[in-house]
Amino acid sequence: MFDAEEDFTALYNPQLVDVSRVTDEKDADLLRQLISRHVLRTHSLRGQEILENWDAMLPRFWKVLPHEAKLWKDLPKKRGEKVRHLPIVERVEGEHVEAHVGKPAHPVKT
Repeated sequence: MFDAEEDFTALYNPQLVDVSRVTDEKDADLLRQLISRHVLRTHSLRGQEILENWDAMLPRFWKVLPHEAKLWKDLPKKRGEKVRHLPIVERVEGEHVEAHVGKPAHPVKT
């Protein structure tokens, strides 16, 4: 999430998502690749400005993940295998979360 006005923390719903700055090098590299691809395909002036001022712009990005994403990373996965089903939260009571693996909401492209 690009926070141009630096007011995102007042606008998001913390009951639904976790937010953190993009500090991990892998995340930053992926973000830069995504923006580069976007600029190539759309000729976005804003995207080009972000890339040209990367060091100053990176601190304005937020990593936004639904709370359930914590469950996704714990799914067993064989090397090279794509996860085709995501955890579906059945019930949340305090710190206890009941979840099961189900079909994704959207088809996975192969």
